[in-house]
Amino acid sequence: MSKYRALQRKKKSYCAGRATKADVKRAERAYVALAVSKGQTKAEAEKKAQKVLKAGCSMSSNIAGKKRKPTTTRKKTTTTTRRRATTTRKRK
Repeated sequence: MSKYRALQRKKKSYCAGRATKADVKRAERAYVALAVSKGQTKAEAEKKAQKVLKAGCSMSSNIAGKKRKPTTTRKKTTTTTRRRATTTRKRK
């Protein structure tokens, strides 16, 4: 798997709360190092990495480990059962 795709996946998991900011930065450094070794300039590689980091959620927020409120609150159902329709009249 390419380091660029790994960076994108790490950013996605950061936005979902499954990775830390340090994990994303580590993936960014790995991508930049590999891109420079393959012949890209460091400025180009960092520009592409920043594009990934700016996409999705903000990196300034501390999402990993955040407690989330439940999206919906359910009402408790009562223990009474619904009455069945017990008409004995037949259709005509």
